[in-house]
Amino acid sequence: MASKLSLYLAEKKQKGELTDTFCESVGISSQRIELFLSGQHGATIKEENNVAKYFNIPVSTISDRRKPQLSITKQCAYCSEHFIPSNTRAIFCSDACRNKDFRANK
Repeated sequence: MASKLSLYLAEKKQKGELTDTFCESVGISSQRIELFLSGQHGATIKEENNVAKYFNIPVSTISDRRKPQLSITKQCAYCSEHFIPSNTRAIFCSDACRNKDFRANK
């Protein structure tokens, strides 16, 4: 599967917008761009940011990166509901339960 960046760069190459000026401005060699286009290598976050800045587009347009989701479920320490925590240390399903537990154990 081709990345969003490689598809975007392929479109720009077809239009003739990937010039030496582009490579110098973004700081990516033309050989590395060819590796992106062939799908052999992925871009770093810095390279994605530089390309987005050069074309004045949001990084999300060309980035495949997403915030990792925890696939575990935990049980809320206050209401006993099951929830997917936003981080590994979460013990309450919401701020409301956290506050209720704090007031109850004052």
